[in-house]
Amino acid sequence: MPLRIHFTAEDLARTRLAEGLRPMLELDIAVRLLQEGSHPTRFGPWRRESFRRLSPGARGLFDLIPPTGWTVGFLDHATADTMDATVLRTAGLVTTLRHHNTALHSLSPLGAGLLGTAS
Repeated sequence: MPLRIHFTAEDLARTRLAEGLRPMLELDIAVRLLQEGSHPTRFGPWRRESFRRLSPGARGLFDLIPPTGWTVGFLDHATADTMDATVLRTAGLVTTLRHHNTALHSLSPLGAGLLGTAS
C-alpha cells in the first residue's frame, strides 16, 4: 500500500541535512544488514553477492558489529574528516576502555586484539 506524505513549507524549512559524510556509520549499517535476515526480497541478492565478495579479514567486523544491539562507539558516532583522525579516535577509545577496566576483550578475539595493540 503506497503512502503519500505531505510536507508544508514549515516542514521543509525545519529539515536539516548532515554536514558531511559519515563512512563509519554507513559501514556499521551495512554490516548489520549483512548479518540479519530481514527483507529477503529487497536485500537477499545484495547479501549473497556481498558475502561472496567479502574478504576473510573484513569478516572480523562481525565481531565488532552485531546484527542488533550495542556496537563500538567509534563506528556509531565517528565524524572524523580523515582516516588518520578515525584511527586516533579509535586508539583513544581503546585506551579509555582499558583505563576504566572495561572488558572489551570478552566481546571477541578482535576486541582482545584491539586492547593488545592500542598504545
